[in-house]
Amino acid sequence: METIALGAATATIKVTPSYAYISGSSSGLTTIFGLSAAQAKEIGKRWVSFKAGTSQYSDVRSGVTMSSVDSVLPEAKGTKTSMADVKGTKVYVLTWTVAATSSTPKTSNTLTISAVGAALPIKETASDAAGDHETLLLSKWGEHVSVSAPPAASTISYSQLTG
Repeated sequence: METIALGAATATIKVTPSYAYISGSSSGLTTIFGLSAAQAKEIGKRWVSFKAGTSQYSDVRSGVTMSSVDSVLPEAKGTKTSMADVKGTKVYVLTWTVAATSSTPKTSNTLTISAVGAALPIKETASDAAGDHETLLLSKWGEHVSVSAPPAASTISYSQLTG
């Protein structure tokens, strides 16, 4: 399960072995998931379901698995490291930037890693020159996490949206 907030745009992703589900504010459905305004209006407060075995399910699932954490880890070149104290806990702080391209603005990133016990990532933030800001919280390392599907009455199949 993942919750995303980009300014006022919010979205939640749930993945089970049988279905993946997305839900969010109207702006979250359009800016984070790329749905049209008409689709976001049709969804309303419901969840969109994607059946396992479809490419949409695979796309949603790949974004919330531990392998997706690799995308937030920096390359060593240009990464600065420091130590900090967050609520009484010592952490390593890695900072780096990603240069602008023709399609993306310059992005500044921070990765916070526990310095006590196992060195595991606990928070990643990214801010870009366009004013977008994203925070990814990582927790429950090594724990089994049970994700329950939303009630069937509050879901709409992706195939119903696309016709």
